[in-house]
Amino acid sequence: MGKFDGKNFMGFSGKVGGLLAYNLKGQHIVRQVGYSVKPPSKLQIARSLQKLISLVFV
Repeated sequence: MGKFDGKNFMGFSGKVGGLLAYNLKGQHIVRQVGYSVKPPSKLQIARSLQKLISLVFV
């Protein structure tokens, strides 16, 4: 995570590619979107299967 003064991005906030920029307690923050290195839990697997099944029928 990094802080910036806002001059380079001109007050930008949002997501571009793998970067997130936002304002937190008056400080501009830029961070990279992370991913989990742990295996998914049983609940996460169940939820992803529910999404997949609902997309098949839409």
